[in-house]
Amino acid sequence: YAAQGKTELAQPLFKKSLDIASKSLDFKRPEVFTRVDSLAKSYINQGQYAEAESLYRQALSLIKEHCGGQHRDIASASFSLALLYIKQSRYSEATPLLKTALSISENMNGPQSASLVPVLDAYAVALEKGNSSSEAAKIRLRANTIKGNASACNTTASSAANF
Repeated sequence: YAAQGKTELAQPLFKKSLDIASKSLDFKRPEVFTRVDSLAKSYINQGQYAEAESLYRQALSLIKEHCGGQHRDIASASFSLALLYIKQSRYSEATPLLKTALSISENMNGPQSASLVPVLDAYAVALEKGNSSSEAAKIRLRANTIKGNASACNTTASSAANF
C-alpha cells in the first residue's frame, strides 16, 4: 500500500508489524528498526510529524539502551530524525544528529565511503540553512570529493571489465 501512495491503509499494517517484531525479536535485530522507520515514514507522508518524531526518539533510546552508542541503527535513526527536523526547518536540532550519524558511519565504513554521501549532503543543508555557510561548503566539498572518487572507481572497474 505504501508504494502505491495509500499510506492510510499501510499505516495500520506497519503498526502491527512493529508490534509483532517488538514482542518477538530482540531490539538489536535490524528488522525492528526497519519497521519503526517504515511506520515513521508513513506518519511523515501524512504530515504527522509529532508521531514520527516520537517514534524515532523512542527508537534511539531503545537502541542506545540495548546496543550501545555506536550501533548502525543509531546512525540510521539519527539520520532519519535529522531529515524530519530539516523538513520542519529545525536545523539546529538536525545538526547534532547528523554529526552522530556521520561519526558512526565513518567508524563503520571508513571516512571515504560512498555511504557517507547522503549524510554529508543533509549535514551541508542543515548547516547552510542554519547560517553556517563556510562549514557547509567544507562538508559539501567532502561529499563531492567522495562522489568523484566513487565515479572514478566505477569507471576504472568498468574499463577493466571491458579490457
